[in-house]
Amino acid sequence: MDNVRRHQQLIDNDTNIEESQKDQERVQEQQFEVSIEEIQRKRKKECAKWLSPTDIDTTKNFALCAKTPGTCEWILNTRKLQA
Repeated sequence: MDNVRRHQQLIDNDTNIEESQKDQERVQEQQFEVSIEEIQRKRKKECAKWLSPTDIDTTKNFALCAKTPGTCEWILNTRKLQA
């Protein structure tokens, strides 16, 4: 009888180990799915930002502030452009 009980315990332990491994696999799959969803959400946000129109006023103001005095004045003074 003792031998049968030990075998039963071994079988129960094996079953618990298998269930634990399956639970662990499910958790890893869920974590993987969450990671994939986060990556996709981040990519969509980056694409939307890249595709969105630029703020013209901000770009213009930045360019005006960064301009060195006298830049490109030579081209404005050419006769062809003035004509």
